[in-house]
Amino acid sequence: MEQEKTTEEEIREEIHEAEQEIANEVVKIKDKVSDHKITSKQANKKIDKEVSEIAQETMKDIEKVKKPKKQMKSEKKPQKVASPKSGVIAIIRISGMVKVKDEIASTLSRLRLRRKYACTLIDSTDNQIMKMLEKVKYYVAYGLINEATLSQLIKERARKIGSSKKPKLDENDIMKKIMKGDNLKSLGLKPFFRLHPPRRGIKSKLQYPKGVLGNNKEDINKLIARML
Repeated sequence: MEQEKTTEEEIREEIHEAEQEIANEVVKIKDKVSDHKITSKQANKKIDKEVSEIAQETMKDIEKVKKPKKQMKSEKKPQKVASPKSGVIAIIRISGMVKVKDEIASTLSRLRLRRKYACTLIDSTDNQIMKMLEKVKYYVAYGLINEATLSQLIKERARKIGSSKKPKLDENDIMKKIMKGDNLKSLGLKPFFRLHPPRRGIKSKLQYPKGVLGNNKEDINKLIARML
């Protein structure tokens, strides 16, 4: 696993992600103007709103990152999660920022799940990471990702470090390396994926199988497919 980042590094990463997110939203809004779906005046208002919301969310994340990690010791001991079989686990953040406790937000941040519908990959044999998953299991959907889904996820949503553009990759080669124990960052890729809201929606407040919270087992692959 990667070494835990310093507070300064985490803050720089938060700011960089926010800048990229704002740039992406501005491009999308300008495209709507070009397609005559909205006026320039509407676009400017929408851009101001998006920038304000992203900035507020980023500042909340930064404040949580800056808080001493010792505060996490006061957290109640979580129940054991049903640990998947050995393999690569995909975790998707389902909750937003509303009513999320500082301890939970801090753990989500350390897992690189700083935005709603962010997705990250972990090794199910890493006990330290599995303990972190225990803490946030009611805020995420997770399960063993299969090779086909992982390959498609890399193809559609992987981004190189320092870039927001879709790169040309050999997704099958990267998939095999990850399945053998490599992580995204060691392969020059951002350690998370940004997914779309699920097509047809989700029951975000119910546990699996009635909803998507917690261990989705093999069905995590179906959920990811709806979010690409």
